[in-house]
Order: sequence, then C-alpha cells, then structure tokens
Amino acid sequence: MEIGCGTGLLSLLLLDELAYVVGQDVSEGMVKVFANKISQHPRKDDMLALHLDLAQVDALKGADTQAQAKTQLPLGSFDLIFSQFVLHHVANVEEVISAFSHYLRPGGRVILIDFERTENAERFHPLGFQVGKELERHGLTEEEITTWVTNTGRFEQIQLQKTKFMKNVGDGHLPKQEEEFSLLFLTALAK
Repeated sequence: MEIGCGTGLLSLLLLDELAYVVGQDVSEGMVKVFANKISQHPRKDDMLALHLDLAQVDALKGADTQAQAKTQLPLGSFDLIFSQFVLHHVANVEEVISAFSHYLRPGGRVILIDFERTENAERFHPLGFQVGKELERHGLTEEEITTWVTNTGRFEQIQLQKTKFMKNVGDGHLPKQEEEFSLLFLTALAK
C-alpha cells in the first residue's frame, strides 16, 4: 500500500515486484488519474486507488467499521506500506503511521522516505508553499521520524539511513539550478 500515491507513479513502478498494489491519497483528483491509469493497465485487477482523508484515522484503525469497510482492505493483509515525500504534508504523522500499521501483517515492512529539514529545505517546494497551507513542515528531522514510528509501539528493527539527492529549484524569476537535499529513508518491521 502506498500512502500518498498521487497519480500512481511509484506504485506502478513497483507493481512488477508486488502481488498487488493499493494507492491511497487525500486528493480526489490524483486518485481519479491513478484509477484511470489502472483501468488501462494489463494488471488492473491487481491495483486499487482509494481516496482517503488522512485526518480520518479512526477509519484506518478499524474503529469506524463503516468507514473501514469502505476501504475494502482487510486489516493485517499487507506485506509492505510505503510513502515517499508525503509526511511533511501531514499534520498528525504519528497517528497516521499508527493507523496504517494495522494493515501490515506481523513482519510486514514500512518504508518512509522524505526530505530532511536542513538550511535549504524551504527551497524544496515551489516559491509560495507555506507551512500550514500546502505543507505542515519543511522536511523532517531524524529524531521526528524515528520518534513517530517508535511511539506507535507497533514496529521493531527501526533503521534510518540518509543520502543526498539533487533537485532542480528556482524562484520563478531565475533559471532553475540543481541543489543538493538530504533524504531520510526509514524502514521498520511490524510487530
């Protein structure tokens, strides 16, 4: 399952390695684009696009059985849950990680990828993206992401790695230039 699948680019790339893929996003428009891609894909029966509001975490925990039934996803049924460049947009990250963890089978893996909060982190998004509007924070710290996953009490073998990557940035007036950012890559196993 991909948290924040957008138009399904990463889910589609990983499909060859997985039995099935469920992509979830808060943007109904993105989910519609992904659903359209699914309808035209040779493995369309192995994919599902869901519009879920991450603020409604009770449905994901199974507390709201009507909302949980809407997801069509049995709890404890996934081997992998992954997310890329999404958590810095989420206000209640720890709750969301905990809620999605209920869909992992014991021993299932979570992979969380996001950029690190550094001096230049504000330049990661286009000019004008503001905390509290388009995003919740300019990147994550190592301590934040590790603490959020640890505090759920649902994971073990938590490992965090860091790497660098290049991204084109610009302010809209100057030509875009490549700038180096730091990437946090967390993996853990469900208990």
